Amino acid sequence: MTHFSYTGSGPYCYANSFAMMFGADAPSTAVIEIAIGSPFGMQLIGGTLPFFDPYGWDPEKGFEDALSSLGWTSTVTQGGEAEEALARLKAALAGGPVWIGPVEMGHLRHQPGMRG
Repeated sequence: MTHFSYTGSGPYCYANSFAMMFGADAPSTAVIEIAIGSPFGMQLIGGTLPFFDPYGWDPEKGFEDALSSLGWTSTVTQGGEAEEALARLKAALAGGPVWIGPVEMGHLRHQPGMRG
């Protein structure tokens, strides 16, 4: 079984996730962050819950270009029922590292106020 070390924290979640997937030969998270084109800023949901991205930002727009510029390719799949998504994930994991995201934060119960 392959193990991946945890990198980073929530505010740079996309760059940290890619760095973990790339492994020991990953460029710095700063390089990945710039390649993704992540903007700077934050928003408050309901005036109290902070998200470290500006309102209206769509992170998916920069992922394919970032991966390509860093020498990686990916196959994007989405939609369907939960069972279908889990089957696709299981099949993809058999071939190597898998990156999942963006994730609906409401399903991450460890974050205060998240209920799905």
